Amino acid sequence: VTGSADKTVKFWEVEAQEDESSPMLVHSRTLEMSDDVVAVRYSHSTDPTKRMVFVSCLDSTIKVFFDDTLKFFLSLYGHKLPALAVDASDDDTILASSGADKTIKIWGLDFGDTHRTLHGHQDSVTDLRFVRRTHNFFTSSKDGTVRYWDGDRFEQILILNGHFAEVSCVSVSRTGAFVLTGGMDRQIRVWERTKDIVFLEEERERELEQMFDGVGREEETTGRLLLQKGEGDSGDEGDRDEPQSEAAVKRSVLSVAAGDRIMEALERADQELKDIASFRKTNPGK
Repeated sequence: VTGSADKTVKFWEVEAQEDESSPMLVHSRTLEMSDDVVAVRYSHSTDPTKRMVFVSCLDSTIKVFFDDTLKFFLSLYGHKLPALAVDASDDDTILASSGADKTIKIWGLDFGDTHRTLHGHQDSVTDLRFVRRTHNFFTSSKDGTVRYWDGDRFEQILILNGHFAEVSCVSVSRTGAFVLTGGMDRQIRVWERTKDIVFLEEERERELEQMFDGVGREEETTGRLLLQKGEGDSGDEGDRDEPQSEAAVKRSVLSVAAGDRIMEALERADQELKDIASFRKTNPGK
């Protein structure tokens, strides 16, 4: 099945040739859509009467049709920009979609309701694939990362860094033992599953530390540029006083948590002072 900007979804069948040469794709059916088609995907059911076709359109909706009759079943609304990829779990109970709006949405296929919207990627989410016999799935993004998600708990499990440019596509093996990703850095990377135990809290802390490190580097670069600009503007006016303060520490999860505790202690002390002043006002002789 293929989808196109000509507002059609075309279905093809593989037919063998009489001369036993390579098989050919023969066009069998056409489904007319009201808008350009961005992505199209089959469900996993082996029953032709239950098999579904998911079509993502340029109007940011996802249409669901029955494969045997092409009868309309559901229309899924929620993405602010078109969904770039869709995929269903093996049991066809949930559908996941990734969009140009940087979000991932999980839908129920019984009534078309939105189970959850997941955030994490910093740019458009280009592809999405479920791991067989699970509700876990991988996503790729233009932010250069590949992420692993739990579709039942609606949590991010892992971030896989390695590509140097946007990641265009992802594919998962039948057993889920390895994942392949391709990116605009002209690389195809193979990620193998290990027996290491993943602790979600540690993964979140690692992600926060990387985020703080990135912010710190940006601040250092900005400060260096401002300092150079100031030196360039001084000219022959003489040396100016150098900055008297710098960043005391590099921000990390521990420093942020310590700062939160200090703020909480200051708020408690302030409240204590207010209580003491109120007591002395109501009891002047004590």
